[in-house]
Amino acid sequence: PNMINKIAYKALLGSLVKVISESPEVVPNACRIISDHNLIRKSLVMPSEIIVAYEQVAKINSTNARVVLMALENALNYSVENAPKFNGETLVVLDESGSMGGKPALIGSLFASVLCKINACDLMTFGSLARYRHYNPNDSVMTIAKSINFASGGTNFNSIFTTINKRYDRIIILSDMQGWMGY
Repeated sequence: PNMINKIAYKALLGSLVKVISESPEVVPNACRIISDHNLIRKSLVMPSEIIVAYEQVAKINSTNARVVLMALENALNYSVENAPKFNGETLVVLDESGSMGGKPALIGSLFASVLCKINACDLMTFGSLARYRHYNPNDSVMTIAKSINFASGGTNFNSIFTTINKRYDRIIILSDMQGWMGY
């Protein structure tokens, strides 16, 4: 149990599945470490690294895994502070077309949520048509990500630009680039 205090933060993230299965007695201490705000800031861990750990632990069906998932969600919300911050107006656009199902949807929705959480961005989703999405910036990254429902349909990049209703300093489009509609 004392060894867990000496492991590097990112190494612990990568070892959580082993900790749960082989050393369940250290799970409470591991959870304390992975959700420690100061360690997250000092390690410069990015939300994407925590998402990878979350995906691995989510495959395990146990009480310890659920406890670790709660700690990882806290860590994810803290790690947002390490994500890029932009000045000015930003529009984050997420492809919600049929081709985005599965892992692209998970990664895209989490990445969009992180960007929106740290930058107070406008959020738009698009498939065959684009639409602005409202989100509560006080919600957790996971809550924002899970509020995005992926639909089927095409990928019409042009719909983004015909739907925009104000000027932005930057537009970030998250897509699998399987566009075939319009232009």
